[in-house]
This record gives sequence, structure tokens and C-alpha cells, in this order.
Amino acid sequence: MDQRRLKSVALFADLSGRDRRRVARWAEEWEIDRGEELVRQGEEANEFYVITHGLAEVLVDGKPLTDLLPGQFFGEMALLLEGGRRNASVIAKSKIQVVSMSREGFHEMTRELPNVAERIRDVIHQRAEELASRISPA
Repeated sequence: MDQRRLKSVALFADLSGRDRRRVARWAEEWEIDRGEELVRQGEEANEFYVITHGLAEVLVDGKPLTDLLPGQFFGEMALLLEGGRRNASVIAKSKIQVVSMSREGFHEMTRELPNVAERIRDVIHQRAEELASRISPA
């Protein structure tokens, strides 16, 4: 992947050129057609994704939960758990472009770039709080 394209991805935008080159070694870029399923709830997790263009929908038990916009990512939670399974499905609502990273590349990135790992953890905590507020009675 061309490391210059990663500069437009919020998760990687403030990395040095050297660190973006490292991320580019672990990453691939894909174009996904509207309606295509990127991940399926319950399946073993093998990749991490960042949306660069387009819109995707997150479904839990077949019910819409939220939409994902450019700059948002998914797949990290299951990769952080040993033998992790997908806790949601994600379907392209439009033609989308994603940056993907294998399980191994994701783990290398989080080990070697602690500032990126910290941003990912922050988003995980934010998502957990949002989900808890939806579930908990007011």
C-alpha cells in the first residue's frame, strides 16, 4: 500500500512518514461493492479494517446498530481476544474503500506503534460506554 494514502486516514494521519511506511507494509487497500458483507457475526476474526471512503452498516443479531463513516474502523475487538469471534456483522451500504490489516499485521502495529494502539483502545472504551448507555435504563 502507498503510505501517502494513509495520511488521509485519521487513525494514521499524525504519524511520521517513517511510521506510515511501517503501517503501509502491514496494510492492503480494498474496494467493496454495495451490499457486500465484510465480516459476519460469530466468525473467527482475521482482519482489522479502516473505512477510507463510503458507508457501512453494523448489525448485531441481524438488527442495525450503527453506521460507520470514513475514518472509522472495526474488527479490532475480536483481534484483541485470543480466538476472538466477530461480535457484529458489517455490510457495505455503498461502494466503499477500506484499508485492511491481517491479525499478525494488526498485532505488530499495536506493539510497535503504542500511540496508535492507545487511540484504538480509546475508541473501544468509547464504544463500550455508548453500548452500555443504550442497554442501561435511564
